[in-house]
Amino acid sequence: MKLMRIYEDIISISGTNIEIDNRHGVGAVPHNQEIDYFGFETEMTPDEFLSLATHTDMNSKRIKNMWDILQRRGMGTPFLEAELIDKKDKSYWQVIGHEGRHRMAAIKQYGNPNIKIPVHIFPYKMRARDITPEMKLLPFKSQRER
Repeated sequence: MKLMRIYEDIISISGTNIEIDNRHGVGAVPHNQEIDYFGFETEMTPDEFLSLATHTDMNSKRIKNMWDILQRRGMGTPFLEAELIDKKDKSYWQVIGHEGRHRMAAIKQYGNPNIKIPVHIFPYKMRARDITPEMKLLPFKSQRER
């Protein structure tokens, strides 16, 4: 499974009927359309994303409804808000906010749990111009560990 870029703004998730549409998809926000200004993009499996966000009750009916909606409308790129923690001995991204748990849970349950999905990272008090290539490779610490 891999992602296939169709247009500049729409990505098809191979093996599913879901497209990532950062203009009209479920959960799309204006910052998604300007990720090259507001932050950066990485890729994660649904489990990786869900392990970084706070826990929520993943009601099976709600997840099934989300899957059905995603197949019709597509989805905005899930995102994490993160603060760069820069310590002498260890630097990492501390997750402080998120959006997209139910979308990722639906892909995990009804799509492909192993596929890497684009995830936008919006750094706290920073913009894309402030982010070095090395910073993009730093690990993430879960929002639950705050």
